[in-house]
Amino acid sequence: MARQIILFGSLLFVGLTAGAAYVVWFVYNPDGMSSAFYLENMQHAIRRLTIPLPTIVVLGLVFTAVASVQARNDQYFPCWPLRVCVFLPWV
Repeated sequence: MARQIILFGSLLFVGLTAGAAYVVWFVYNPDGMSSAFYLENMQHAIRRLTIPLPTIVVLGLVFTAVASVQARNDQYFPCWPLRVCVFLPWV
């Protein structure tokens, strides 16, 4: 049961991260906006997304890392996700 919760949390937070990236790309597209409105809109977005968005990203990373640690003894699921989580920041 705990593994299913971890996998669900991983899927949830990574999906929220992908959805947030799409929303930011779609909503904050500067085409057709005046410069004053774009500046005010971006300042508001920076104020509102500074804490929640990185929190969701970090939670997705943590849940994915925990899921990969739990799956390290699984024969059908190799341990490469843990290696990616650990070594990717240094590439």
